[in-house]
Amino acid sequence: MSMEDSAISVVMVSDNMLVVGGIDGMVLHSPRVIGRTQTGEMVMMEMIGKPASFSFSSDRPRWTVLDESMITMYRESVSGLTLAKAMPHVIPMGGRGN
Repeated sequence: MSMEDSAISVVMVSDNMLVVGGIDGMVLHSPRVIGRTQTGEMVMMEMIGKPASFSFSSDRPRWTVLDESMITMYRESVSGLTLAKAMPHVIPMGGRGN
């Protein structure tokens, strides 16, 4: 299952642990733990053992991720690549074209 094929969801697996991943039933694919740096920035980290999927019980609270910046952060965490972003001050190849 690719990231494009599934919704990305957050599951609260304990009182102080949130896990994000592509969801299929009660399974998160490519799970990442959501944490905070000392400066308060959100980060996504691989789980210990780098599991390909993570099963959870149906009584755990879960939410579908709709925030585009969080979806991008998750996809970058899984792929290891930084996704292209708009660059407003870049002049296209060939100059400004008079």
